[in-house]
Amino acid sequence: MNSHSVEDAIELAFSFLSERQSASGHFPSQVTHHYEGNRILEDSAFFPTTQILHSLLATGSPEAEPIIRRGCKAILHEMDSGGRWRFWNRDARRDGRDLHDFSPADLDDMACASAILRQCGIPFPDNKHLFFANSRSDGLFYTWIVPRFSSILHPRVWKSLLREATWQRLLVIWKVTEASYNDVDGVVNANVLRYLGNRVETRPVIKWLLEIIEDEKEAESDKWYRDPFTFYYAIAQCARSGVSAFNNIAPRACSRLLSFLRQDGCIGDNPLHTALALCAIADLCPDRLSETKLAIDYLLSTQASDGGWSSAPHFYGGPNKFVSWGASELTTGFCLEALCRYTRRASHA
Repeated sequence: MNSHSVEDAIELAFSFLSERQSASGHFPSQVTHHYEGNRILEDSAFFPTTQILHSLLATGSPEAEPIIRRGCKAILHEMDSGGRWRFWNRDARRDGRDLHDFSPADLDDMACASAILRQCGIPFPDNKHLFFANSRSDGLFYTWIVPRFSSILHPRVWKSLLREATWQRLLVIWKVTEASYNDVDGVVNANVLRYLGNRVETRPVIKWLLEIIEDEKEAESDKWYRDPFTFYYAIAQCARSGVSAFNNIAPRACSRLLSFLRQDGCIGDNPLHTALALCAIADLCPDRLSETKLAIDYLLSTQASDGGWSSAPHFYGGPNKFVSWGASELTTGFCLEALCRYTRRASHA
């Protein structure tokens, strides 16, 4: 490996994402039905677009700017009143079902989309009260925006909650998916923490996330994200946004991530896991990036000729893993971020 080959890989990845982005700013995604022999379908999920945009913002590259601008237009198009977002795009349909109307707004999409618009300086409705009204008695945040008894104390949210109250969102989704009305998820709470920051209302979240790390329950703390690499990626983004509470656990987190390094350079099971781990290490323990050269070589060796990396499951429809979502574009976003972070560190070494 040499710096020129890394730069070539980065250039190819930018070109791939630019070509794969639609005119509306969205990126494609696929859903895999594992219970039907791994049948893969195209899916109009909104969430993967936010994850690719986060990675592009992290590159700090001028090449990312036009892709980000188009992506922000997609985010604004998908926004519901009051600064709410949900998992599927407005035009998402399957088997005659309007998927956008099927799913309630959720804090994961809302936190990720809001954080992007804020970072890009694009105004959007102040939606923080919706987050605070959707917290449990112990201070942890529920995943889904649905009417709750605790919301009575927050009159401002009722207008939004009434818009969420369709029969599909109140009844059907809980019967036909693994989602539960009272889901509380680790990565989702970490993404909320990144958006809201270190404040009185988020201190219970910080405490819980630290307990998850202490107990090594990273892959079990969230119903949708079923690996430790996504968990630590989310923790690292919190640290990068100024939440200093994770500084003390950074060495332990990086040692745990590097313990998954294989002889071929793969961290975990695939390029997606490898990229997530590298990005987390870059934020939490940048001095240890020198130990990841083998993983960088692995990413370079697995890049396709078109500049992309292969799709892998990034999140699931629940612990049973009946369905998963991923895309070559999504994996490529994380791999691009990892390579850019590595080269930035190498240039300052």
